[in-house]
Amino acid sequence: MKTYRRRKRTTLSEFPDEILSEILSWLPAKTLLRLKSVSKQWHSLLTTQLFKNTHLNHITKHDHQNPNKILQLSEDGFQTIDCQSPEHGVGVTHNRPLPLTLQPTKVVILASCHGLVCVGVLNYGNSYYFCDLILWNPLTGEIKTLPKTNYNEECYANCRPRFGLYYSSFDNDYKLICVTADDHNVYGYSLKNDSWRKMVDSTNCLNKIPNLKSECWRLCTWLEENLFFLKQGVKGGDDPGQWAYSIIRFDTKSEWFTEIQIPCIESESGTSYLLTVQRGKLLFYVKYCIGSIQTYIKGWSLNEDGNNWTCLETYKLKSGFISGSRPLHLMRNKDWVMMHVSLTKCRVYRVEIDEKTNRRGDGTCSYKDVISDTGVAEEVRYIETLVSPNQYMNDQLDCSFRLE
Repeated sequence: MKTYRRRKRTTLSEFPDEILSEILSWLPAKTLLRLKSVSKQWHSLLTTQLFKNTHLNHITKHDHQNPNKILQLSEDGFQTIDCQSPEHGVGVTHNRPLPLTLQPTKVVILASCHGLVCVGVLNYGNSYYFCDLILWNPLTGEIKTLPKTNYNEECYANCRPRFGLYYSSFDNDYKLICVTADDHNVYGYSLKNDSWRKMVDSTNCLNKIPNLKSECWRLCTWLEENLFFLKQGVKGGDDPGQWAYSIIRFDTKSEWFTEIQIPCIESESGTSYLLTVQRGKLLFYVKYCIGSIQTYIKGWSLNEDGNNWTCLETYKLKSGFISGSRPLHLMRNKDWVMMHVSLTKCRVYRVEIDEKTNRRGDGTCSYKDVISDTGVAEEVRYIETLVSPNQYMNDQLDCSFRLE
C-alpha cells in the first residue's frame, strides 16, 4: 500500500528577501504601512531604502498600480481624493492631519513630487512671509523643516511664490527650486546636502525670457527630468491689458529655463486652465465659456520635439455649466473631476460625459458631488509613496541604488 507524504506548505516568510521584496513592492504604499507590523522580518525589509526605491520605481512606471490623487486643504486638515474613483465621496476621501498641528488657513501648498509635498507655513505676525518651509509625506506623516542656511528672504515671501520639487537621478537627490517674484532670482535647495544655494546661471538664463505684468506661475508638474510651470500675466506694449499665457520649462539636468508657446487659444472665452501629466505626456486643457451658449473643455498634448502640440478630443458640457468651475483631472473613462469655487466655499464633483452625445456635439453630461463645502480651494496632485524627507539622515543609506 502506497503511503503519501503531505507536502509542506511554504509561507511568505520562508521566501528569500529578494523574492519577497519583489512581490511586496507591487502593493500600494498604504497597504505596506500596515504590513510592517506582520513580523520583524517584514518591518526590517519594508523600511530599507532599497525597498522604498524599488516600490517607487514600480508605481511611477505603472501609474495604474497607484492612481494619482488630489491632496486638498479642508477645514479639518488635508484630505485626499482618488482621481479614478471619486464618485463615492467620503468613502474614498481620507483626512490627513496637518504637519505640526497647523491651521489650514496658515498653510500654502507649494509643490509635490514622488509623494513628498512642500508646504509653506505663514507667519502669524506677517502673512506676507512664510516662517517655515516643510517637506512632508502625508501618508507616513514624516516631516522635515528646511534650514535657513544660505537662504534668501525672498524664498519665504508669500507673493506669487514659484516653487518646483523634483528628483535628480544624476545625484540621487530631491531638490527644490524657488524663483523670486520681483527679481527672478533662482535658488535651489538640496535635500541630500540640506542647504540652499543661489543658481546664478539659471537666474541669468531666466532673465532673458520676457516678463509680463502681474506675472504669476501656477503649481508646476514634473516629467522626464523637466519641471513645467504655467505662466500667466498681463500683456504690455501694443496690446496692453490682455492676458497672456506660456509654459516655462526647467531642465533639471542643465538647470536651464526655456519658454514654450501654448496652443492658440481664445483668451477672451478661456476661463480656466490645467497643465498636467498623464500616461507619460504633458497635457494642457482649457475650459471655454462662450456666454450662456456653450461650455466645453479642449485639450492638447505636447509632442516629443518639446515645442509643438497635438490637438486632443473636445469635451462638450452643458451651456453655462456651473460658472466658476475648473478642471482638475481627466479620468480613464473620459469623465472629469472638477472643482467649483465661490467666495467662501468650494466643492469637488465628477462630470460624467456621454460619449455618444459628445461626438454629436450635443454635450449631454451630469455631475455628482464628491466633496461639498471644503472651505479652502488649495490642492495639489500627488501619489502615495514611502519616500521619506529624512532619508539622507540615515548613515546606513545604500546610495548605490538609483531610480531608473
